[in-house]
Amino acid sequence: MFRMRVISGNVCVFSIIALAGLGLCACGRTETSIVVARVGDHFVTKANLVRWTAIEAILSETTEPTRAPPKGLVPDPPTYANCIAFLRSHPKPGEAQLKPSTGQLKNRCDEEHRLLQRHILDILLIAYWLKDEASEKGVRITNGEIEQVLHRIFPKRASFRRYLAFTGEHESDERLIIEKDLLDSRLLKLKEAEQAGGRQVTVHERQLATIEAAREFTSKWAARTWCRAGYVVSECKQFAGKRSLIEP
Repeated sequence: MFRMRVISGNVCVFSIIALAGLGLCACGRTETSIVVARVGDHFVTKANLVRWTAIEAILSETTEPTRAPPKGLVPDPPTYANCIAFLRSHPKPGEAQLKPSTGQLKNRCDEEHRLLQRHILDILLIAYWLKDEASEKGVRITNGEIEQVLHRIFPKRASFRRYLAFTGEHESDERLIIEKDLLDSRLLKLKEAEQAGGRQVTVHERQLATIEAAREFTSKWAARTWCRAGYVVSECKQFAGKRSLIEP
């Protein structure tokens, strides 16, 4: 349902999920600039969460959009008028005969919006975790490395511009997606090397070490992550459930 870009051929267990780019701030006092989550000195505002929820709605439909998204594809709370109209005009197989009510369609829109918002908040928080973990470890990604990956994904600049126009992403967002994925892979390799201590390890030992590294990483950064009531996800220290090491 949700996008997952893999630039290295593998999904790293160290961060568990592919990471979205960031462009967050905590300035201003309007409703949209309310801070909904914080990791150390980094903030996720309501405005950025709304923007990224819309982007995820588009990319959950297709990771390579070739046209502007149809009106209503992005859930529009609180009335969901456009979303309801979209669902009516794009029924699921066999749904047309069932003729769902407006209330049922609104509930679907609301649930979709909640899923998208939770998922993108997961992504944004883990992105900050990786950024600060890399800073602590002295790990960095060069602009040249980012450019190489960007060119591999979008060989033609025109296709990149269309992608940005259709998704609502900024170029800086996409560069940060790439940077986070590269950091993910590099931090995992660094942790594996530390745990191996220069000796040969079996595949089973490597798997166990990776799981333990993910557990330590999650525990460490969840303790440093605050979320506002109504926005609590599994990465928040206020979260009371069991944290998954496999998926958000």
